[in-house]
Amino acid sequence: MVNVKIVSHFLLLIIILWMAISCRPVALAPLIMEHPEQKIGSLGPIIFDYDASSIPASWINDFKIEPEVALNFHTTKDKIEIRPALFFLPDQEYKLSLEVINRESRVNSERKNFSWSFKTHPVCLLYLGSISQSPEIWRYCLDDQLKVQISHTEGRINDFDPSYDGKWIVYTVLNDRGGSDIWMIDRDGKFPKKIYAGDNCLCTQVKFIPGDQLITFVKMPKNSDAASQALEIFLLDLSTLQVTAINNKDTVMKPQLFETFYDDSMITFFDPVSSYIWVYDIDKGLTLNFPSGEGLGGSWNRVDGTFNYSRMVYWGGIPYGEVIQYDPISRKNEILFGGKNELNEYFYPQWRPQNDFLATAYRPIEGSASKQIILLAKGSSKPVIEVTTDQLYTYGNFSWSYDGELIAYQRHQLGKSSALPEIGLWRINDQSHFILSDDASSPKWMP
Repeated sequence: MVNVKIVSHFLLLIIILWMAISCRPVALAPLIMEHPEQKIGSLGPIIFDYDASSIPASWINDFKIEPEVALNFHTTKDKIEIRPALFFLPDQEYKLSLEVINRESRVNSERKNFSWSFKTHPVCLLYLGSISQSPEIWRYCLDDQLKVQISHTEGRINDFDPSYDGKWIVYTVLNDRGGSDIWMIDRDGKFPKKIYAGDNCLCTQVKFIPGDQLITFVKMPKNSDAASQALEIFLLDLSTLQVTAINNKDTVMKPQLFETFYDDSMITFFDPVSSYIWVYDIDKGLTLNFPSGEGLGGSWNRVDGTFNYSRMVYWGGIPYGEVIQYDPISRKNEILFGGKNELNEYFYPQWRPQNDFLATAYRPIEGSASKQIILLAKGSSKPVIEVTTDQLYTYGNFSWSYDGELIAYQRHQLGKSSALPEIGLWRINDQSHFILSDDASSPKWMP
């Protein structure tokens, strides 16, 4: 006969063990912020290491930030990467918090809160200084208002580009073989490293791809001035330092790279041989293109994913300019403004990060050679703000700061052969100008 007392004790033990297992607190591994002592760039990212076996991505219930900013986040097996939907404010301290909920607990959901503080970099502008004598990369930041030389190449720099996380600068340096090599330094000019030897070929138009794992550049052989010589676009993987050509060298092209700002898998360039703008998808290996005429510049809109560019149209022999919005999904063009009733030429349209104003340079086709910068409100075809008006100068090479409060530009005095290019800043809130440096060119914002 079975001992009822023993069986009851055994069943009670089973119940207790089951309850202990089902109610056992799950060990929540702490999220570890990578390099919390370092400041964050305007575009992020904030990266956390974590144990996916202890905290599955599905457990992340809520993440908040103060001051409030719309955030996007991506999880992998051991990292959480957080970026702003638009931008972090410069020189700002933020508090980030995450609530993790264990939804697999059979009795009560287990909650764990984590919080961190981080600070963003101030607004900083990079540019080439002393270009007539010894060009080097200089940095100007609004917080200390100091101009600091951060490259030291004996004046052999001819191109540069900052990374999207604001940590690195890639640049090209003329070598002793008549070509140029590609180097990297950090944002303070430290840790110089050669990452690609161009030998007797010129490496130009070097640019980071968003994500900062790849850079793209154009390789120009010595005899590239020949009409039949094709220029190749290369990708350089920064983890392996391996290069890959993305265009067919048997097809004659003279690519002029645009900023690769919209997506971490797209390279955009204009080819004057075909008069087309080309968009190359790195992941899919696919290319789309659309006619652009003279290639007067363009840029991606981070908010709606469209590409906005300017082109010339000829109607009955009369030229006029248009600004076009191209949707890569529908592959349709929409004319934003311009036309045969205005007879203006437009250059390099680009939306403010807040997507409320579009900046573009323009000049009357039958008027002065001076290009001026104007702003148009979204949905309007008429200028609402004249950024520049001095007809003694022509303006170009301009860009919005990442917070949309400033426009940096390059200008050159017309009719004066000894004039050197100047770098200036324009502030939208009071519409004031500040000439930062003369004998300078190529202004680029550092995130």
